Amino acid sequence: KVGGCVGSIIVHTMSNKETADGSNYSSVHEESLGAKATRIAQTKSTQWLETTWPVIQKTILDTAARGLFHCTIRFADVVPQDTENQARLLKILQKQNLRGTFTPIERDEEKETEAAVDLTVYWSPELI
Repeated sequence: KVGGCVGSIIVHTMSNKETADGSNYSSVHEESLGAKATRIAQTKSTQWLETTWPVIQKTILDTAARGLFHCTIRFADVVPQDTENQARLLKILQKQNLRGTFTPIERDEEKETEAAVDLTVYWSPELI
C-alpha cells in the first residue's frame, strides 16, 4: 500500500503527434517525400502523354502516307527530356510495333534555342 492506494500505475499519455518510440506520428502515417514526388511526376507525365500521343500518331501516319518509314518529332517542353518519361513513351511505341530513339538537343544561346529532345520513330515490316 502506497500513500493510501493499493498500488499505483503511472501512465504516460502520448500526444497524438508522438508514438511509443518517440517519433512523430504524422511522419509515420504520411506519404514519404519520394512517394509524393513520384506521384506528382507520374500525374504530369500521364497528362503530357495523353495530350501528345494524338500528335505523335498523326505525325507517324502523315509521314507513312508519304512513303517514308521514319519521322522525327522535336519536343521543346521539359517532360519528354526526362529519361523516365522517355522510357514510358518507348514502351508505348514498342507495343504499337514501332521503334523510337531520343536525341537530346542542347540549348544554343547563339541561336537563341532552348534545350529540346528529338524523337525519331521507325516502322517497318520487321517490327510487326
